Amino acid sequence: MRTPIAKLLARSPFRALERHAETVCATVEELGRVVRAYVAKEPYPIDEVSRLEHEADDVKSEIRAHLPAGLLMPVTRSDLLEFLWQQDEIADFAQSTAKILALLRPELPEALEEDLLALSGKMLETGAQYMAMIKELGDVLETAFAKRQIEDVVSLLTEVNRLEHEADVLEGRAIERIYHAEAMGDFARFHMLRVIFQMGEVVDHMENAGGRLRIMISR
Repeated sequence: MRTPIAKLLARSPFRALERHAETVCATVEELGRVVRAYVAKEPYPIDEVSRLEHEADDVKSEIRAHLPAGLLMPVTRSDLLEFLWQQDEIADFAQSTAKILALLRPELPEALEEDLLALSGKMLETGAQYMAMIKELGDVLETAFAKRQIEDVVSLLTEVNRLEHEADVLEGRAIERIYHAEAMGDFARFHMLRVIFQMGEVVDHMENAGGRLRIMISR
């Protein structure tokens, strides 16, 4: 059984943030499974994506509700809450991507299917690196900002940023492919552009959350 958020916050708000990150990243992993099923023309129920996104929202709300205003922390309350918001947006965009996918399944050029899988794979790779970074964050804050731990977090953050750039490149390639897919109808192209943009937002918010994390540990 999971420890209630209130008890986690009583010990350390950063362990509660880690639990939130685990749920957020599970939402991204589930989206990856949906994308693979979509391309393989297999059933792709999105209920689990929505359930995980709702669970992440619940954890976020509990953290906000149980974070005492006067709690002495090595980071500012506003920075922590901004970081929490950016992290939660990852799950929100994962859910919205799954919902858009569920609306239409057009015939796709094989090259575009490959682009979609490549972008999904990069999204999952970034998510795994992001989660590793969050686990290191707890060590940084619970060791009073020891230099070695900070360097480890910054190194992982640099990797997240690199992967986000690679995802941007894949996103641009997929968008170009959609514009040149003359066999696709206009509505199908619009649909796939929305999917690609939303997947890009999932990765973008990992980088955004990482940026807020850098601010948190550098002040």
